[in-house]
Amino acid sequence: MFTVLLAGAPALAGNAAADDAASTGTWTMPDVKGSILQTAVDDVRSAAGDAPIQFQFVPRHVNQVVYNLTNWAVCYTSPNADRDVSSAKKQKVILSLRRLNEKC
Repeated sequence: MFTVLLAGAPALAGNAAADDAASTGTWTMPDVKGSILQTAVDDVRSAAGDAPIQFQFVPRHVNQVVYNLTNWAVCYTSPNADRDVSSAKKQKVILSLRRLNEKC
């Protein structure tokens, strides 16, 4: 299990998801199941806007540290896709991972 804290990521101007997160105090977890890990992290950051996020990467079948985000794919997420998440406190996002040559 590996935990990464990604905070202070700049929100893109004109990003509707980030604008919504700022105005309502919530953001919606995107559906990243099946995505390459780097893309999934970028999508979650974009949806969360300025909200603090703590990522936890959990490789499913191996005990390895995740260094290169492009060598992994997402099997499952917590919170689930399309769930509203509060921006008021740091949100832990757990991503269950597989190597690209494995199945979930």
